[in-house]
Amino acid sequence: MQQRKYVIKEEDRQFLDYIPPASILLAGVIFLFGTFLAILLYETPNGKYDFFKQFFSELGVRRDYIEVFSDGTTEKRYAPPHPDIFNFTLVLSGILMIPFFTFSFRQMRNESLFSTIVLWIAIVGGVLTGPMLIGVGIFDLSFPVQYFWQEHGFWVALLYILITIVCILWYIMLIFARDLPYKKTKLIWVDYVLLFLLALFTIINLLDGFKLVKTSNIPVLNAFPIQTYQKLIAYLFFGYFGLVVGVRLTKTKYDNTPVIHSKNKHHYHVKGSDSWYCTNCGEANPENTELCKKCRQALI
Repeated sequence: MQQRKYVIKEEDRQFLDYIPPASILLAGVIFLFGTFLAILLYETPNGKYDFFKQFFSELGVRRDYIEVFSDGTTEKRYAPPHPDIFNFTLVLSGILMIPFFTFSFRQMRNESLFSTIVLWIAIVGGVLTGPMLIGVGIFDLSFPVQYFWQEHGFWVALLYILITIVCILWYIMLIFARDLPYKKTKLIWVDYVLLFLLALFTIINLLDGFKLVKTSNIPVLNAFPIQTYQKLIAYLFFGYFGLVVGVRLTKTKYDNTPVIHSKNKHHYHVKGSDSWYCTNCGEANPENTELCKKCRQALI
């Protein structure tokens, strides 16, 4: 019989176990509150912020600038009175995403080797997504560009590419996961629906951004311009990871972080309790150190 890679831990969390839920919950709250406040306070000579027709990045324009379109025409863009509310929101949210993805393996690893490999690739993508979001907040649309890496669009493009990759991989990881406590909920369908929508919208956004397919030419989806879908992606991303995943990981019943191994190689011992666990099936307090009373497997 295949040996278990971990023992589900109901209590006795270590410090590192609190980092994923705490960091991503805080990131979600900051992003939702900060962007809402930026929209509420936005006002230029052109009026209030139009959620459906303006790009998200227009909330963070620090100075007036002239936008030049591909056909040679120009248009003046005005800076809102408090652009750094939006920019600081992106920077803080990006910083908090890094520890979430870095330590998320503690709760999301599982007994499927394929799922675990996909998880690690998603984690790398998620860790890189944080700096991209920070870059979007630093290099706003009006930032004077001397090098390509100072171009706002450079950071936006990388951000949406990484979000697409992370969402698709996270979806695959959940689908193929085995014996993952996180999946033991009737509401797991919420994860699948939100991740599917995220993948769909991000792919559409990338196709439109690279001028491969125009959103306006796709039936049903052409009900909204690409500016709307960009905001839907951002809110779906932080709504899912920041609230759905973050809230679930605060509960010990969805926790499979590793217990502290005792000096006795045949058992796992939970710090601060009298419980011992079979390293093969997880049975509490096996009869002896040679054979588990539940699975009858040698404890090695």
